[in-house]
Amino acid sequence: MKRNLNKKNKSLALFNKHVYLTRVTEKNDRLKSLIDECDSNIRKAEVELARLKSERAHLLSFASRADSLASGKPEKNKYASMGPTDAILDAVKSLWKIKNCNKRGVRSFQVKDYILANGYVPGAIQFEIAVNVTLRRLAESGRIYSERVGPDRFYRPIDE
Repeated sequence: MKRNLNKKNKSLALFNKHVYLTRVTEKNDRLKSLIDECDSNIRKAEVELARLKSERAHLLSFASRADSLASGKPEKNKYASMGPTDAILDAVKSLWKIKNCNKRGVRSFQVKDYILANGYVPGAIQFEIAVNVTLRRLAESGRIYSERVGPDRFYRPIDE
């Protein structure tokens, strides 16, 4: 009889151990599921954060452009009769003179916006690219100074 009790106790102990382990496994599975869900939510939030940072950068760029036009009073026909190279060179000098730029110089979008606000009528469809190319060529020819800082390139007059 003692042997039967020992066998029953052992069986009961094994059964209880099995039930306990089953419950622990179920809880671990639930925890893993919750962790996976949190990881998924974190990835979604990181994607949204990257999108918002990009949008913020664009807004700051637009604000910078608005500021650059606001402080230099446009002259309606200042560049209407000039060619693109002369207009761009004069714009770099004008923006540098009125200190409407970074301490390193002006950026290409500032030059583009400035000459458009001052009466230049672009002939090129890709006018922004034309401004960039002209600025680069002016720098290569030694007529203006060019400096690259990170992803940005700044231009300023040589004589100032």
